[in-house]
Amino acid sequence: MNDQDYDRLIRPIRQRMTHAVWRIVRDSEETEDVLQEVLMRVVRDMDRIRRHKNPTALLLRMCTNGA
Repeated sequence: MNDQDYDRLIRPIRQRMTHAVWRIVRDSEETEDVLQEVLMRVVRDMDRIRRHKNPTALLLRMCTNGA
C-alpha cells in the first residue's frame, strides 16, 4: 500500500474502522492491535480491495471480522 492508497481508502474511514472494532472488543489496546492486523491484511490484499465495487464496505467488514 502506498501513500496514495492510504489517503484515498483508509484515511477517510480510519475513525469508522476504529469504532467498528471497538464496538466488538471494548478495549482500546485490543482495538489498536486488531487495526494493525487488519492493515497488514489490507497491504497484502490491496489489489483486491482496489477492484472491489465498495472498498469502504470491504474494509469495514475486514475490521469486524478481525475483531
